[in-house]
Amino acid sequence: IQKVIRSVYDHINQILAGRYVVPIDPAPARLKQVAAHMVYKGLFDEHIEFPASVLRNYEDAIQWLEDIRDELLSLPGIEESTEPFSPPLCSHGTTRVLDNWRLF
Repeated sequence: IQKVIRSVYDHINQILAGRYVVPIDPAPARLKQVAAHMVYKGLFDEHIEFPASVLRNYEDAIQWLEDIRDELLSLPGIEESTEPFSPPLCSHGTTRVLDNWRLF
């Protein structure tokens, strides 16, 4: 479960990092809901068919995050980044995930 939570946390931060200072704390209720839908889908084995509603909720969550990233929507009251996003790099030149994480 922790691996799925970490993956979702990193995915959300990567999508929003170009526009907002991440991690977003405190996270708005809608962002928590989106994270929950993403985690729920991640708990299903990829070889098992899961309910269509799970996939639909996941796809809606990703679309919502991308709409925020693309400035079609916003997170009111959340500080926007003034710096261009550049993923942190490891010493061997590969992108690393953010170290400070939490469940939304």
